[in-house]
Amino acid sequence: MTTSKATPRPLSLVIPQDVPTIYVEGIAQMLLGFPNSRVHFYDVMTTPPQEHHDHEKHRVRCELVMPTAALVEMCRSILGHIATASPNLQMTSTEWMQRVQEILDQAGHPIAAASPNTD
Repeated sequence: MTTSKATPRPLSLVIPQDVPTIYVEGIAQMLLGFPNSRVHFYDVMTTPPQEHHDHEKHRVRCELVMPTAALVEMCRSILGHIATASPNLQMTSTEWMQRVQEILDQAGHPIAAASPNTD
């Protein structure tokens, strides 16, 4: 028995003008499941100066629900795009890239050739 991969169909992307843009600062929670997973994205809440808190407050700004397999593929794609763009990202923001590299190192996925050769 032979198996063959189907040739991917061409893709046409349509972006309507009314697609909402939502600014977030991070992932608050990720609920992995089958067949779908949920990701809650947050922003940092600002508090009036008279209110003193010993912790940062986060507010969930949106919830993304998608098939778990698509979420894993999205994560792989993001890591690949970061690896490809890392030289340009380093030129524009060394501090940001160092933080990204720390996160990727913690995840066990190093970026190939992330640091320019300084010999």
